Amino acid sequence: SEFVSLTDCTATILELAGLDPSPAVDSRSLVPLVRGEQPEWADDIVCEFHGHHFPYPQRMLRTDRYKLVVNPDSVNELYDLHVDPDELLNRYEHAELRAIRNDMIARLYHLLRERGDNFYHWMTSMYDVGDVTYDPTLSGLDKSSY
Repeated sequence: SEFVSLTDCTATILELAGLDPSPAVDSRSLVPLVRGEQPEWADDIVCEFHGHHFPYPQRMLRTDRYKLVVNPDSVNELYDLHVDPDELLNRYEHAELRAIRNDMIARLYHLLRERGDNFYHWMTSMYDVGDVTYDPTLSGLDKSSY
């Protein structure tokens, strides 16, 4: 379930320029594919949005089939991209996808912690993310958190 994203351009360009692509944490170099290699890549992609003219933090987790968008100030979104590639039907509240939604929320939470993205603090108080190793009452979503 590997797929290429436009975010992969950053690491690819860095490697083609002879630089270390590892600082591009949201990106994977496509150079190994050109060489005929088959590197192991994560089965999902994390994206972040911070707003343009005003702070509006969002985080997204996409797998080959599902896309989860967490909107702290609005409605969360979950799309089944196999049956709804245009993302017209938000299935976040659909009971039959509860397990998928919960798994994706937990996966996003752990990926954000690994990346050092403080958005996870806000998720701690809003979702069942499993055991936490810090005081969640100190978690919040303010400008210093994202």
